[in-house]
Amino acid sequence: MKKVAALGLTLLLTAAAPSHYVYSKAIVSIYDPTQICTQAYAEASDGTNQEGYGKGYTHAMYFDRDNGQCEETEPIFPAGKIKVQMTVEYQLTNGQYAQCNSPTDWSYNPGPDWKVEQTRNWNAPCGTTFYKIKTSAYIWTGGAWRGGTLWSPAHWWCKNGC
Repeated sequence: MKKVAALGLTLLLTAAAPSHYVYSKAIVSIYDPTQICTQAYAEASDGTNQEGYGKGYTHAMYFDRDNGQCEETEPIFPAGKIKVQMTVEYQLTNGQYAQCNSPTDWSYNPGPDWKVEQTRNWNAPCGTTFYKIKTSAYIWTGGAWRGGTLWSPAHWWCKNGC
């Protein structure tokens, strides 16, 4: 059984063109009483003509108290108990990042499942610059939403193609 480090695990990947993408994947919450880990994924990629494409997901995983790690085994949650939302952030001239537009609507798991995902083409909504995808990933554990936020690495998007 594969194991994933419980906290602070961030994997970054840069693939070669033409299908260039960058992503982050990490455990954003561990709720020990229910032994549930919330894993978030945030991806920014070329999309069509480098205009931008984003992907975000929430995965539920079990926490193993014996070894202190989240296992890649999936607990099943009823409909509406896992949610994900994406926000696009763009680079300002001073190098800082700001929210570009309104976040997507929340997506919820439609039936019994261990994950929910969103994908979207963006068309470089704030002009030609670097962009990041912010994924908000949460799981309802019976008393509260448990999770957090994760950003993708920066990716260059072009308004109306490059």
